Amino acid sequence: GALCALVRRQGVALMARSGDAALGQPNVAAALAHMAGHSAVVRAAGTADRARIPHMKSGEVRKLAEAAASEGADAAVWAAIAERCAVFAERLHYWDVVLILQAFTAARVENRPLFVRLGEALSSKTSKLAPKHALDLLAVYEANGLRPRSLYVELFHTIIRLSRSMYAEELSLTLQALARYGLGNPTVVSQLVRTVQQQLKDFRLR
Repeated sequence: GALCALVRRQGVALMARSGDAALGQPNVAAALAHMAGHSAVVRAAGTADRARIPHMKSGEVRKLAEAAASEGADAAVWAAIAERCAVFAERLHYWDVVLILQAFTAARVENRPLFVRLGEALSSKTSKLAPKHALDLLAVYEANGLRPRSLYVELFHTIIRLSRSMYAEELSLTLQALARYGLGNPTVVSQLVRTVQQQLKDFRLR
């Protein structure tokens, strides 16, 4: 199936890079296990590989999504990934969610219900985000023409909180992102401007 083809290509690439004898045979299940970071080799192939997706953990789903974007997986694989993410949303690590959303965006796979679902799950995790995570999330949602209200409210709160400890470059990138996306939240912008004024000596023209 499509997942087998995807994983077979990934396994060949891994074999070429690492020369790992364990990947010397075109073993689809072994390639999937290697790609997903498993210590044990999954012996089943074909549809059995696809059947593993509903049981994948956060990091495994993220790795599969990244491989799918890199290798050009078909719609069936993306649908299986999306279904797992939707069901497992609250238990996905926030850093994996960011990368999964980036994979969907990079592959130009549109799935608005999934983005909304993951946005809901992320809304309760924004306190853990670093500035880069917040900007990456704004980028993928803006690229997909979505602005989930609850997520954006939480992202704005997060940016305000983080602004006090941002480096000059982070402040600059954040202001650029808000301007680029037309996100002129007065409270956020005012806080960023105050912080810039306080750190003006650290800014350099390039």
